[in-house]
Amino acid sequence: HPKTKEIFQSAVDRVNRNLSSYQQVKNFYLLEKPFSMENGEITPTMKTRRKVIRKHYHSEIQTLFA
Repeated sequence: HPKTKEIFQSAVDRVNRNLSSYQQVKNFYLLEKPFSMENGEITPTMKTRRKVIRKHYHSEIQTLFA
């Protein structure tokens, strides 16, 4: 998992170089599994259910904005 984070961080860093500071990605979190209909995180038409996702990942979201 740390190696995966490094790969994504490199990609984010490359993109951030071409963006203004207010546009740059400052932090991100890699989920262990994708959103699913079984967990109620997406609809049958593949739209995200933000309220459900916010509830399921509350602590991770708080960490990102701390």
